[in-house]
Amino acid sequence: MVEQMAYLATLDEHPHVNIRVLPRNSWLTTGLQGAFILASGPEMPDTAYLESITLSQITADTGRVREVKSKYEMLHNEALPRRVSLQMIEEMVEKWTK
Repeated sequence: MVEQMAYLATLDEHPHVNIRVLPRNSWLTTGLQGAFILASGPEMPDTAYLESITLSQITADTGRVREVKSKYEMLHNEALPRRVSLQMIEEMVEKWTK
């Protein structure tokens, strides 16, 4: 687990990666059903990749993509700020390596 957390901390340096910690006391369960990715670009429609234990799916359906964006916004708004999240990750790495 230490190696994974340390790796997450290094990802913060990537300009397209934003690591945020969702507090344990958060009421949100959005995103716990499986991973999802939102993608957009000038030559493509907004797209969502949805993953669950039994199914993976890519969709450009406007309604589904809008729903995933809404869930992402809920998670983003509930998560700790980027710097606080990174500090928490670094503190856990330090604690676990002692």
